[in-house]
Amino acid sequence: MIDFCYKLARRCMPSFFYQIIRNSYFGRRKGYETLGTYEDIFLRYGNAAQALGVGFAGKTALEVGCGDQIFTALFLLAGGCGKVALVDPKLNSYGDAARFCGAVSAFRAVRPDFSMPDGEVRERVLCYNGLNEIPGAFNGSTDFIFTNVVLEHFHDLDVFFSAARRLLADGGVSFNTVDLSDHTYHIFRRFKATQSLSYRNALNHLRYSNKAFAFINDPKCFMNRHLLPAYGEKAAKHGLKCQIKELSSLGRSAPIHKDIAGGLGGGGENGLYATLFEMFLQK
Repeated sequence: MIDFCYKLARRCMPSFFYQIIRNSYFGRRKGYETLGTYEDIFLRYGNAAQALGVGFAGKTALEVGCGDQIFTALFLLAGGCGKVALVDPKLNSYGDAARFCGAVSAFRAVRPDFSMPDGEVRERVLCYNGLNEIPGAFNGSTDFIFTNVVLEHFHDLDVFFSAARRLLADGGVSFNTVDLSDHTYHIFRRFKATQSLSYRNALNHLRYSNKAFAFINDPKCFMNRHLLPAYGEKAAKHGLKCQIKELSSLGRSAPIHKDIAGGLGGGGENGLYATLFEMFLQK
């Protein structure tokens, strides 16, 4: 009951108040969205490419769910990519040339070796608000598709897997980090004194029926509740090769409502309690 009331209170919280908490001293976002953070994300993308024995030189990359920033794209360009597409509904403001150039200038302040002219950067970094907006020129010619803790927020995962199948070049790869933990508790991760609250409640959102969860699922941080086995099933459905590496798990059984467990097939408990994993997809 306490968990239900907590989630309902978050859902009913006005967006402006939620953003104040999220950006404040108590919020997880403060100190997180920095150039250093986006460089760390880029390095994870680079490590994934290196593990496959391929590099970024001259390649076309797509990042899905980049938020309201283009810094990962700039790191990818600096790493050798020829073209980078970004997809996120929050990218509307990058139609403003001043904001785009401001982001490039901020990037140059920490990467003075990045000498590409602003006009060329604008030609090579392409921003879209949704996967359906990506033009046909990218079909079968995208070398890399990256997501970082994004897929758990998709209302319809088939949209992503279908797009990956359409966009990836032969031999292209999609590298995805997926966080299945209950995001409503992430705010408590900032301080050691409260971190146990997040870990203890890592899969609390799985205990509810679909009807009850629809009532408390916060659209400000929507979660689809698909579990690890479902990702492999959807990859196979769309004709994609899939390799999954589980990074962390609750380590014990957690209450999973029959509305969720009933749709997982007969795969046993493998991956049911995963809270974080990496997924490679290939055409």
